[in-house]
Amino acid sequence: MSAHPEQPLIIVILTALIGGVWIGTQFPTFVTTYPNISLYLLIGIFFLSSLTIDMRAVIHALRDARTVVPAVIFTLILLPFLAYGVTAPFAPALAISFLLLTAMPAGMTSPLLSELAGGEKHTALVITITSSLLAPFTVPFMVSVMAGHVVYVDGMAMFLRLVQAIILPFFVAQGIRIYALRGISHVSRFFTPFSTILLGGLIAFIVAKRPDEIVSLVTRGESLPELLAICALFICVHIVAYIVFFKKALPDRIALTVCMAYVNFTLAVDLADKFFGTRPDIVLPVVLSVIPWALLFIPFRAFTRYTRAIHKTPSHE
Repeated sequence: MSAHPEQPLIIVILTALIGGVWIGTQFPTFVTTYPNISLYLLIGIFFLSSLTIDMRAVIHALRDARTVVPAVIFTLILLPFLAYGVTAPFAPALAISFLLLTAMPAGMTSPLLSELAGGEKHTALVITITSSLLAPFTVPFMVSVMAGHVVYVDGMAMFLRLVQAIILPFFVAQGIRIYALRGISHVSRFFTPFSTILLGGLIAFIVAKRPDEIVSLVTRGESLPELLAICALFICVHIVAYIVFFKKALPDRIALTVCMAYVNFTLAVDLADKFFGTRPDIVLPVVLSVIPWALLFIPFRAFTRYTRAIHKTPSHE
C-alpha cells in the first residue's frame, strides 16, 4: 500500500457518497430488493483482511498480557463509556454515533498504520485480532447498557450480525491460509484496493437507502457541526490514548494509540445502518467519520516522526 493510504480512500468514499445518492434517487427499489448486500460486502472486507493475518505472530504477541488486556478493556469498554457519557447530556443522537464509533474494535488496517507511524506492528496486530473477536460480545452489551434507555437496541440481532461479519470470515480465512498460503501471498497485494472498493460499495448502498435525508442534511449545512464534532472526537481519542499508555515503550505506545484511534469504522457504518437506519442524524455522523479517520493520520504520523527523533527511537517503517 502507498505510504499515504488515505488518498485513494478519500476518493473512493466521496465517489461512494455521490454514487449512493444517485442510486437511491434513480433506482429506489434496489436497496429493498437486495437488503443483504451490505452484510455480504462487510463479510468480504473482513475475509480479505483475515487472509493476511499470521496467527503465529498473534499467539506470540498474546504472551504480553500486561499490554493486551488493558488495551482491549480501554478500547471496547472504557472509551465508549467516556465518549457517550460526556456527549449524551448535550447531544443525545450524536452521543449514539460516538458510542458506535468508540465501541468498535481496532481497524484491520491498524498494523499497517502502526508500522507507517513507527509503531510496533505485532502489538497492533494482536490488539486488532483480540478486540475484533471480542467485539460481538462487547458491542451489543455496551450499546444496550449505555443507549438502551434512549433507543431500542436488539442486542441478540446485533450479536448475530457481528458473528456473521467478523468471526465466521475470520476462521474461514485462517482455514484457507493453512492450505493455500503460497497462493495467497501471490495475490495479497490486490486485497487492499479490492477491500477499499468493497467499502465504497457498502457506503454507497447505505446512502442509497436515504438519499433525500442525507442530501437535506448536507445542503442545509447541518452536517458541518457533526463533522467538526467527529473530528474533535478523533483528536481527543489520539490524545487520551497516547497519555493513558505513557509508561509503554514508544513503539508500543504508538501502536496502541493507532488501535484506539483508527477503529473499524466500516463495521460502525454497517451497524448504524442496520440498527439505526431510520435515524439519519445517527447514521450520517458515522459515515462522515471516514474523513477524520483518513486525514488525521497525516499529522499523527508527523508527530510520531518528531517524537521518535527526540527519543532517538529506530523507525519501524
